[in-house]
Formats: sequence, C-alpha cells, structure tokens
Amino acid sequence: FEDLFVKEASLRIVGTAHVSKASKEFVAEELDRGFYDCVAVELCSSRFQQLTDPASLETMDLFQVIKQKRVSTLAVMLAMGAFQRRIAAKFDLEPGAELKIAVDSARAKNLPIELIDRDIGTTFSRFFGTVSWWERLQVFGGLFTAIVTKDDPSEAEVESLKKGDMLEQVMSGLAESSPSIHGVLVAERDKYMAAKLIKVCEKKRKVIAIVGAGHLKGLCEILKTPFDNSAEVLRELET
Repeated sequence: FEDLFVKEASLRIVGTAHVSKASKEFVAEELDRGFYDCVAVELCSSRFQQLTDPASLETMDLFQVIKQKRVSTLAVMLAMGAFQRRIAAKFDLEPGAELKIAVDSARAKNLPIELIDRDIGTTFSRFFGTVSWWERLQVFGGLFTAIVTKDDPSEAEVESLKKGDMLEQVMSGLAESSPSIHGVLVAERDKYMAAKLIKVCEKKRKVIAIVGAGHLKGLCEILKTPFDNSAEVLRELET
C-alpha cells in the first residue's frame, strides 16, 4: 500500500491481487482496525452490481440493453463473469473477493462507498475505436469465445491476474496487435481513478482506496502532483 496526502486528506491506496486470499484478508483487517470516513473501490456501477448481485446479469432485460446501447457493456461483463467462474472452479479462488469484502465492511460500518473506476462500456468503446474493422471482428469473436469456453485457465493467466488488472487480462488476448490496448485499459483508467480520488479527497479527511496491483504505481505517480481540473479530466475520459 501507499500513503499519500491529497487535497488536505489522508489517502491510503491498497494494491491487491484479484485472486489472492491474502489480499482479501489484508483488506478485511485494514478496514477493521482503520478509522476511515470513506471507502473507494476499483469498480464502476455495472461491475458493482455484478459483484453485489451476481444474478443481475441473468435478469437483465435484453430489449432495454439494446435500447440503451449497452450491448458492449453486457458482452464484456459476461466475458469477465465467465473468466471469474473458470478461475474459481479450478483454483478455489474468488476473483474480486477483496473488493467485495471492502464493500461489505463499508456497509457494516455505514461508511460511504465511492465507485472510482470508469464505466466498463465506455472503456470498451474507447478501446474498440482504436482498432481496425478486422480487429473489431476479432474482438467480438474473442469475447464470444471467452463467454462460452470451458477450458481451464492457465497458471500464466492466474499469475498475470495477481499482478495486473482483471479487465486487461480478459481483453488482452482479443487485440494483441493494437498498441493502444494498455493505454486505454490501464493508463487512462489510472488517470480517471486519480481524478475521482481527488474529488473524494476534497470532501473527506481519511480515505482508503482498494485497487488492483496493476494500478497502484500509476495512481501514486499521478496523485503525488494532483491536478486541479479533475472535473474536466473526467469529462474528457468519459467521452
């Protein structure tokens, strides 16, 4: 973890492995013994709903999904859900357990929860716009394969997930020829989450943020010299 002082607030950023029981236990202990007035988590509203209500995907109204132009969001969430189930089935690990325990602990203590990650559909759309039409077909084919495959995840996939980001892991194999994949999936989200945390730190005094280990370094580098135009940054990255 890293401790920073942002906008007169004390901010502790905890970098976790998404498939680690040790990370889950560390987050639980930190929230149990720490005195925080806000808990920030690397989730958007769609992933938050999936995490807290796993059955929500099964009950979604497909007509409304199409009407609201959220098909890409649904596709990525289904692929992530399938990947998480494969991990859990083979290794008896619950991906995202440290985020869930953070949410549950915050609720138990009546602490406000801040969702600091960018909407998964926006991230996918920005990524999708960087590749050619042929690569777009490969992306959708890869998403479909990720949803329906029964293959066991490799040890390499699990090790990569321990050090990196779940969304990047799920999508990294879909357009390996695109040089901008890391920029959209990680670097942009580092900047987005930093802007969110700056806004949180303007209102709170002691904040803890739970993020994937792959975001810890980038977030800290940005927040050591926080910018003043966080609202403008968020508008730009939400386009």
